[in-house]
Amino acid sequence: MNMIASLTEQLPNPDALIANAIAWATAKLGETRYATFCLGFVEDAFERGNDIQLDGYATAKEAADGYGTYDDSGVPPRGALVFYDWWGKINSTDKNWGHVGISLGDGCVIHALAEVRIDVIRDVVALLPPNEANPPRYVGWVPVSASLIGVKPRKWD
Repeated sequence: MNMIASLTEQLPNPDALIANAIAWATAKLGETRYATFCLGFVEDAFERGNDIQLDGYATAKEAADGYGTYDDSGVPPRGALVFYDWWGKINSTDKNWGHVGISLGDGCVIHALAEVRIDVIRDVVALLPPNEANPPRYVGWVPVSASLIGVKPRKWD
């Protein structure tokens, strides 16, 4: 059996993977521990919700660029990664960190700004982010499959 077939047998099917990630994420609604760590929140939702480890990026902006996020048409499908540009200061560094959330498939996104919350995708741009930063600017989305390249099974505590 080749390595890809072996790995595929160990991972949930895509619909289950998305359902597990969204269930994990919605259980965190209102939590503040992910403030300014939106990418960590999205990665944890997929990783901890499914016992996998993703090959990731350091910032949401890097992930958006790496995955080629430029589709801003229509409603992103359930589980898609939804990206925004977001300029602000974190730990004395002022740059475009980006912002990311998970599409719920109904025009809404679950994401971590000051707290984990659900908002209409296009309304996120009107939110006031932490640290007196600029509001996010919607960039677009990619299907979750873009983030699954290099995924490995992993048991989390």
